[in-house]
This record gives sequence, structure tokens and C-alpha cells, in this order.
Amino acid sequence: MQNITEFVNRAYHAYFKVKLGDQDKSWAPHKFLGFYDDEDGANSEEVNDHDCEYDVDFQGPSSEPSLFNQEELNDLIRDLDLSKESSELLASRLKENNLLHQGTKVTIYRYREQEFQQYFCEKNGLVVCPNIEDLLLAMGIPNYNPSDWRLFIESSKRSLKCVLLHNGNIFGSIPIGYSVKLKEEYNNVKEILEIINYSAHDWVICVDLKMVDFLLGQQSGFTKYPCFL
Repeated sequence: MQNITEFVNRAYHAYFKVKLGDQDKSWAPHKFLGFYDDEDGANSEEVNDHDCEYDVDFQGPSSEPSLFNQEELNDLIRDLDLSKESSELLASRLKENNLLHQGTKVTIYRYREQEFQQYFCEKNGLVVCPNIEDLLLAMGIPNYNPSDWRLFIESSKRSLKCVLLHNGNIFGSIPIGYSVKLKEEYNNVKEILEIINYSAHDWVICVDLKMVDFLLGQQSGFTKYPCFL
């Protein structure tokens, strides 16, 4: 063990950019092991187990790159909210730089929607999920409680869509109905609610005033300005 000298103080500050303080305090360390002179990191002075406590088996972080497996790559793509094309591009770049585990697939994202296609059906120009609970289970949400979700309905001249929103925002939004053919009409809104079996779930519905007219069957008026009804 060696005493901490002024030279050690200057060397410590030059390397760590922090001054070695509290040297006037009795509780502060006033000795160090010594200097490492050779390339293997061997101490120039013999250090025994009684001089200090240290882990002789400790190994620092490896300089080898950390490789992505399929699950880790999927998590990264989900966190980045990438499209199918961007997901495949990212996976391809990682593979080119040898950053993927062997067996990790790159082109799997071209068909990632096929896993959930079985839970949707098409009827009269409307793509909808008739069995919500099975869809959520397939997405890794096993404990489905309708009171934890609310239904968002939005319509325009070009589309009609229904999306489930989680009340606590723990889960992302889940589209359960979509159409680019149906018009803004009461019968179309009624049809989509019947297909998704809304009465069995009884979600709280989030809509604008125009959609309130549709839900109440008041479309006989001019729904562009629903407050005049």
C-alpha cells in the first residue's frame, strides 16, 4: 500500500476529471494499492489479501458486440414503432454487420399481420374482428375485462374505423374495425356495432358530436352541424 501523494492527486484529476477530495478527513482513504506497470495489468508491488478486499475473479464488460435474437429484435422494432418495410430494413442492416444470432429471420416482418388475420373477417366492405377476447389473448393480453377498455369510433367521407383504447394506456390501441367503402350512415355504424357484439362488452364509447347523432339514430337532420338538431 502507498500513501496518496500530490502526484497521485494530479494524476487522478487528469484521468477522471474529478478532484480527489476529503483528504483532510479521517474517514477518507489515504492509501492505494500501487501502480500497474506491465501490459498484463500485474501490480508492480505484491498485493496480498490482507491489504484490501477485491474480487480476483471480476471481469469487466466484454468488448464483443451483443447479438440480437428474434425476440429481442421484435421488441426493438415494436419499441421503435417501425413499419414492415422499415423493420425488414433494420433487420437487414443488423445482419450485414453480424449483429444477429444465427437463426434470426429478417424477412419475417413481411407477413407479420398473418398471425392475426384469422381473427378478422370481411363483410360488405368492412373488415372487423367479431371475437375480441380471442384477439387480445393472441396479442398477449390474457385477462380481458371490458371495463378496462373504451371504444373509439371515427368516421369521415373516406373511412370508418373502430379502435379499442386501454383506460390505463398500458396497452396500445387495437383496431377492430375498418372500412374505406362505407359511408357516414346510421345503418353502417349500427352494423359494425352488431358484428363486434357491442352489447356483450358494453364499452364506454368515445365519439364526436356527429357520431353521437348516428348512435342515437338522429341522422335525418344535417349532421355537419349536430347542435342544430
